Amino acid sequence: MKLPLFRPAGDSAVVLEWDWPVSPRLNSHIISLKEQLEQADLPGVAEAVPAYDTLLIYYDPLVIEYPHLVCEIKRLLPGVENARARRGRTVRIPVFYGGHYGPDLGYIASARGISEELAVKKHSGAVYRVYALGFLPGFPYMGFVDESIAVPRRSGPRLSVPAGSVGIAGRQTGIYSLTSPGGWQIIGRTPVRLVRPESGQFLFAAGDRVIFLPVGEEAAFNDFDPDNWSDLYGPGESD
Repeated sequence: MKLPLFRPAGDSAVVLEWDWPVSPRLNSHIISLKEQLEQADLPGVAEAVPAYDTLLIYYDPLVIEYPHLVCEIKRLLPGVENARARRGRTVRIPVFYGGHYGPDLGYIASARGISEELAVKKHSGAVYRVYALGFLPGFPYMGFVDESIAVPRRSGPRLSVPAGSVGIAGRQTGIYSLTSPGGWQIIGRTPVRLVRPESGQFLFAAGDRVIFLPVGEEAAFNDFDPDNWSDLYGPGESD
C-alpha cells in the first residue's frame, strides 16, 4: 500500500492522507496504524482519529516536534502492513422506519422510483462498516448504502433532528447520537442511546459492522431499554 501524505493541521495536529480508493481494507490499515501508535505510547501524542482515507493525530508540540513525530510515524508504517487491526464488533440496531420517525422515507422512495417497503428492505439488507465517528460525539459514518436509495443531503438542514434518527447522505448512512440541527435524509429512528455521557462511552468504534433491524408495528418505541447495549452485540462480543 502506498505511503500516506503528511500534512500539518494547525500547530498541534498532523493528518495522514492515503491516495487509495476508500475500502474496508484501507480503513483497517488506518485503524491498525492508530493501534500501533497507541501501543508505541509516544510522549506528546494525545489522540489519533481514523476516517475513510485519513488519520488525524493530535499532539503537544511542546513535547514532540512535528518533524520528530513524522519520523516516528514513518518508522511504524512498515509494521502496519503485517499487523491485524482490532476486529470490529457486529452491532444490531433496531429501527422504526417511516412515519414521524422517518419523515424523508417517502421522498427517497419517490425520488428513486421504488416503494417505501423496498427502500426499507434495501437499507436494512446490508451490513455496514463504521468508517469514522464525527460531527457529533459518537455519530457513526457508515458505508455504503445501495445506489438505489442513495440521495443527497437536504437542500436546507432541519433545525432539530432527534437523537437516534437514522439518515442517508449520498451513499453514507448514519445515526444522530444527539439531538442536533442536520441535513441528512431521515428514514427512521432507533431507541438505542449511542452515547453514555456519564462514562464517556460510545456505542460504536471505527471498524465495527452494523446491521439495521426493522421493528414491526406490534412493538412500541418505549418498549426498548435505550441503555441495554449487551443485547445488540454478536455472540462473544460486548461493550
